[in-house]
Amino acid sequence: MEQLGSVRLKGGMPAEILRLSGPPDDGMADLLELLAHKGGPWIWHLEQWYQGGTPGMGADHYLARRQGRLVGNVTVFRNGALGNVAHVYTAPDSRKLGIARALLAAAIADFERNGGQVLSLYTRFNDFEWRLYESFGFVGICPQDR
Repeated sequence: MEQLGSVRLKGGMPAEILRLSGPPDDGMADLLELLAHKGGPWIWHLEQWYQGGTPGMGADHYLARRQGRLVGNVTVFRNGALGNVAHVYTAPDSRKLGIARALLAAAIADFERNGGQVLSLYTRFNDFEWRLYESFGFVGICPQDR
């Protein structure tokens, strides 16, 4: 894992911003533990990537760590200049501190700095996540389909 920097969250609490990139290293076990709530098909592609089963696709996991514990993740799967945001997650005991916003900002900046040009994602229409992504400039292409 590479440390990208640190941020002050709401209330002044510090957090480290880290990046875990492929091929996976020892940090992958901590990431899978953080995302274990997803299970089943939602984590299948992470497991495939971890086992080397997704040729041509890279992944960068942007992680927030507080007091030695991973508390948030934003994953960007990429293939050349194309990327897809996935697994935006904050541990329940660390929500409403600005972790998702800090991680998304770091992920977008890093994606663009490394030649990324088109970043997409899928979410429900007009909920908390939708408004978060809109604040970063994402635009809905099928909001009527929710």
